[in-house]
Amino acid sequence: MATDILQVQEVLFAGAKSCALFDAFNMTQERQFLMESEIEFSAIWQSPRLILSDASDPSSALMADPNGKVGAGYYFEMPRLEIKHPNGLQRNLIVSVASIEERNLNFAPGGTMTSTEEMAELMLDFMFGWCMGLSSALTPETGAVLPAYDLVGGKDSGLMSYRATVSLRRERRFRARCDVPVLAEPNAGTFTLTNGSNTPDADIYYMTAGDVGDLRLPGKSNSDAVKYSGPVSLDSGTVVNWAAWRADKLPSHISVAQVT
Repeated sequence: MATDILQVQEVLFAGAKSCALFDAFNMTQERQFLMESEIEFSAIWQSPRLILSDASDPSSALMADPNGKVGAGYYFEMPRLEIKHPNGLQRNLIVSVASIEERNLNFAPGGTMTSTEEMAELMLDFMFGWCMGLSSALTPETGAVLPAYDLVGGKDSGLMSYRATVSLRRERRFRARCDVPVLAEPNAGTFTLTNGSNTPDADIYYMTAGDVGDLRLPGKSNSDAVKYSGPVSLDSGTVVNWAAWRADKLPSHISVAQVT
């Protein structure tokens, strides 16, 4: 299942490409740029946007948009997730889109004739208040439009760039963990574990440690861990760590005890 972060990237990018206000501008997703090495960063402002030669056929060849211009373009950055309070439910997805301009090309024949400042404000207007599904509306950050020289190599690069930033508030969804396997009362050095009722079929891994403060990872990636299959006889005083694992859940918390 696609995550919020991935879905928001795709919907926002597709939405901007579908809006006639942006027909003149090339657009690139940072995620696509990083995954497809043949995409040149400079193409954002040097090339017109590409569209399907046959809008009704997704497999048709790409061609330059007749309405496309050069000299400036948009770069949809990968969102980041912020949780304001570690124990709270609110989480904010921070979404930013940078406008990049090469001024000489941008204001020459065939250029967009739109400054990067105007582009940033236009993008902010597009994102502001937009509701996508069951989430809250996109809300501007305090620094809603700021210079983005970090993206273009500094102030001496010959490029201008501004970043429009909004946030999407969503309730944090906690993923379920496996129940912590219960340790039975020790009986003459016997170590017995039982899975919790919510994850009765979880795999349990355990391993011994030097002392109670010596935390170890009881999981299949640790060659010293042992998959639990039934009561185990251990010497008195042995320290054991254990945890439960199941493919569709997060692992249980790691428990530790000393066999008596």
